[in-house]
Amino acid sequence: MTEIDPVLNPALQAQEFADAFARDGRVHIPAVLTLESASRVYRCLAQETEFATVTRDGDGYLRLGGDMTPQQEAEMMHTAYGAARDGFHYLYDNHPMSHDGEPYPDPSHYLAAVTRFLNSKPVLDLARRVTGSSAIHFAEAQATRYRAGHFLNVHDDRRIEKKGWRPMC
Repeated sequence: MTEIDPVLNPALQAQEFADAFARDGRVHIPAVLTLESASRVYRCLAQETEFATVTRDGDGYLRLGGDMTPQQEAEMMHTAYGAARDGFHYLYDNHPMSHDGEPYPDPSHYLAAVTRFLNSKPVLDLARRVTGSSAIHFAEAQATRYRAGHFLNVHDDRRIEKKGWRPMC
């Protein structure tokens, strides 16, 4: 079987999403991929991708291996829940893909195709059109998996402006 790169759903109505973004400052774009593409990405994430648990550690994050005992995981969750009561915190599974638009490090993994797709002209053009921002030059990407008990507090990413991110609203 020959692998194909993910494909944007040709039925997307960019103006409809741009109007929603302009009105609400955020937008959800359902069915952004073709069904075949979405199925392949799902299979990659569910069966071919190794995740590690991440949680907040001060102003950074702590990346933990996937080999924790149930006791260690319960202690980590208890600590994370306590920290979340006092402010921004998170606990979820993560797989880094691209920090500055660079290619995925393993060209043989399907996530290399996903990373190329996210940084492709059609996807970046869609993001620019929907947001009205010509300052979008690349996609930072990570695969994120939420298991039972995982969470991400309500937040905005203005705290990451030091990375060159710009708030869109």
